[in-house]
Amino acid sequence: MRNHLQAAAVAALATFAIAGSANATVTVTNAIGNSTPYTVVASFDSAPAAGYSLSGSYSVFASSQGNAAQPPADPTTFVGLQTGQSLTLHSTAGFNAFSFYMGSPDDYNYVTVDGVTLNGSALMGLPHVSSNGDQSVGRTVFYNLGGDVVHDVTFSSGGVAFEFDNIAVAAVPEPATWALMIGGFGLAGATLRRRRVALAAA
Repeated sequence: MRNHLQAAAVAALATFAIAGSANATVTVTNAIGNSTPYTVVASFDSAPAAGYSLSGSYSVFASSQGNAAQPPADPTTFVGLQTGQSLTLHSTAGFNAFSFYMGSPDDYNYVTVDGVTLNGSALMGLPHVSSNGDQSVGRTVFYNLGGDVVHDVTFSSGGVAFEFDNIAVAAVPEPATWALMIGGFGLAGATLRRRRVALAAA
């Protein structure tokens, strides 16, 4: 039992160390449909979640228009960036992964995060999706920042249009939460030491 507790404490500390290390690798994947395990912080149906803000010049639509096609099976308000428009999501606490639901991918759609700008098919990652503006394409796109914590992601368009909805993030814990976690590790270590002393005395 003691060995299991020690192994768990070491594993938790190793996880904390890995999560805190910087890594500039951005991994992008996508999945069919509008679903994410992350927390939606900007749905464009209401104000962004607490701790998040939106800036830039961007257009929001309630339904498909001549200059913006609603992402498939998305009956809610969505963004349709027009030529030269951009939208930046800012997070006070930061995040290390995010997703968004997009439709009709085009070469002139751009995402910039952590010093990396991707467009077209590269913006959607793997599996490969053609960036030919097909309005029947609806994918949730996932960005994993490889351990980096960022505070901003920018979506921009060089044409008509970049349509997306439901920006979601994997938020990093607040400093107070990290302090509680570290304190918990310290208590776990102290408990293990006391148990070791008690067993040795017995």
